[in-house]
Amino acid sequence: MSKEQVNVELYVRDFSVFEETRLMLKPLTILIGRNSVGKSHLLYLIWLLMRLEPNVPALVEVDENLRKMIMGLKEAVFKGEDELRKAIISIIREIIRGYSYFLTESFKKTFGVGSVELSRNKQMKILVQGSDKCKIEFKLLENKIETSYIECEDLFNNINVGRLEKLGLKELEMENNRFIVLWSESESCRFAAGVRLDTNNIMFNYISLNSIVKYTVSACFEPWFLGDDYVDFFVDGRAGLIRSIMKPQVKIEGLLEPDEVFRYKYFKMMEGAYGGIKGIELIRDFLNELGVRDIKVEFERGLYVPYVVTWNGYVIPLDIAPSGVRESLLPVLSLINGESRVVIIEEPEAHLHPRAITRLARVIARAVNRGKWVILSTHSDYLLYGLSNLIEASGLSDEELKRRGLDRSDVLSPDKVAVYLVKAEPEKSASVLERIPVSIDGIEEEEFSKVATELAEESSLIRSMKARS
Repeated sequence: MSKEQVNVELYVRDFSVFEETRLMLKPLTILIGRNSVGKSHLLYLIWLLMRLEPNVPALVEVDENLRKMIMGLKEAVFKGEDELRKAIISIIREIIRGYSYFLTESFKKTFGVGSVELSRNKQMKILVQGSDKCKIEFKLLENKIETSYIECEDLFNNINVGRLEKLGLKELEMENNRFIVLWSESESCRFAAGVRLDTNNIMFNYISLNSIVKYTVSACFEPWFLGDDYVDFFVDGRAGLIRSIMKPQVKIEGLLEPDEVFRYKYFKMMEGAYGGIKGIELIRDFLNELGVRDIKVEFERGLYVPYVVTWNGYVIPLDIAPSGVRESLLPVLSLINGESRVVIIEEPEAHLHPRAITRLARVIARAVNRGKWVILSTHSDYLLYGLSNLIEASGLSDEELKRRGLDRSDVLSPDKVAVYLVKAEPEKSASVLERIPVSIDGIEEEEFSKVATELAEESSLIRSMKARS
């Protein structure tokens, strides 16, 4: 089963303003709606679940059972591959259960309030599905989140454990060490990894098991549980953040984790851009619409400092560049870089001219076609129209695309796109998600009218009255 065919899903109950809702993720997933209907909270939750990763040294401090299981590895190693396989599967399952501990710890850092405050009836439930047979469910119990259900038969039934020669590698012999390989040939959950276990060094085994779990779980649950290195989240207000907090020598107290991680990713991305931005041609048309000729990063006084070369040749630091440039530069760099596998963006259209928004739609399409997951919220029907046009263009021949200034990498297959209208239902005091149909013709005009009405009801009403007259 290809990754595109996998059913990737998020289900939540009694979370924030949502009584119950289900979100099927596609490589491009769009949430559109008015202010204060819960779009940001959904994106924050998606980011939180995608960046979760194991931390075995921390987990054994609160999980006595896991500590005993890991100590029992020494005996399992000498009993043979079958016993070692059973022991490792049990440990992986226990570590996955421990994800709830980190979820509880991260809630307040992410949202500013704890999980209890975000559950009106104290019945919060969160379920994620990364493949047809891999699911994990979390529930709020008293004041913390617990793992209530794990199903991943593709992982647990198909793990094989053997010696290095299984992967065609030469066996290595070291005192107190066992080199092993783990692999799976499941259709939807393939992986192969090598690891060293030290029968006399429990702390070393913590690190080894951390690597095993991170690799296998991310392979089977993708795009969930990938870890921070592979998930980029661009919160709203990026222009202000870049101007105010992007000074590494300045210590900032009280930032929420999304802002703190954004700050860290900013410095990391500027370091990576030093000496030239790889793939900049993929965003050249977008930069031209911004009035940007080039982006340069200089190393000054121990810092990587970005500069913008404007259309008329002026060179200015990024933190005093026009707001549209500050707002959009980091997201588009993430869309073209090779490291991140998921890019989550709040309001990517902020501070942009409509023509720049249509060029941004092409950059998003290129990222999706290069294998990235892109999840965004928007208020912009310009962006939605731009993406819809690229979906419709996927039915054109290469020659027709060329005449329109497009190529195959600029267009979107409809089966890669999911669009949701997020609406408030005052009678329920809750918000709901409504799936907007997407076909080879893009998003139907009737559905666009529904979206336009939701985004700008008065403007839509005036237009319809004019049409009737």
